[in-house]
Amino acid sequence: MFAKCVAYAFFMRRSELEVYSEFIKDLFISTELTHNVIACDEAIRTFLGTSKQLLFHDTHSFQRFQTSHLIPGGIHYRLKAGSKATEGGRKRVGARADDSSVEICRNWNAGKCNFGDRCRRLHVCSERGCHKNHPKSQHGRD
Repeated sequence: MFAKCVAYAFFMRRSELEVYSEFIKDLFISTELTHNVIACDEAIRTFLGTSKQLLFHDTHSFQRFQTSHLIPGGIHYRLKAGSKATEGGRKRVGARADDSSVEICRNWNAGKCNFGDRCRRLHVCSERGCHKNHPKSQHGRD
């Protein structure tokens, strides 16, 4: 429906939107967790709304959104629709459920976060590829 509305208003972008529509349809076919595809689509459209370099048919540029929303372990991956307690299959310690921030708390990793449970950032290891529930200073000790 979104694509049809935009195609009507911006008829010169019809072919671009048809490519994007096929891209999203393929994502729905590739997973049973359709709520993650919807979230991925929303993230891509939000990103494109702020980008002056990319268009809807630049689907090769959307890999990071697919990774974060559709692959287990991705920061926005959820097993259940509406689940806000976990992201990426890991407990989101300290971050508020209504906050869309996905930035890792550097202060927590340095042992200096003063916000505790009120912190808006993720309290997970900042070591590249780790994201476990320990500060970077203790990475490799568990």
